[in-house]
Amino acid sequence: AQWSNAPVVVGAKEIDLPPAEVAFLEQVCEIVEDQMADPDFGVDQLAESLAMGRRQLLRKLRALVDETPGDLIRRIRLERAAQLLEAGGTSVKEVADLTGFASGPYFSRAFKQRYGVAPSRYEG
Repeated sequence: AQWSNAPVVVGAKEIDLPPAEVAFLEQVCEIVEDQMADPDFGVDQLAESLAMGRRQLLRKLRALVDETPGDLIRRIRLERAAQLLEAGGTSVKEVADLTGFASGPYFSRAFKQRYGVAPSRYEG
């Protein structure tokens, strides 16, 4: 998973998280990665998988990583998309499908917003 016992960098600040919070974030990442290809997977499904209410999940993620659940899901999907594009051999459409973006144009916009370049031109 993405987080370890090392300090976590959020934005420009570095934060130290207790092991229980690191484990929670690892669980969040694991759930999102397991469900990534499902375009219908979103905040409600993530909260349900964690046996939490939507608002509780929002508050916890904002406190830990200063992101909303929706933003975190999108970031994890886009990071995986970037990895797939770097590896090569997969079309932009396939990458969008594999990472749960139901719409190719939405994927392209979200990717360009995050990485500053269209997915078709991304080289890592």
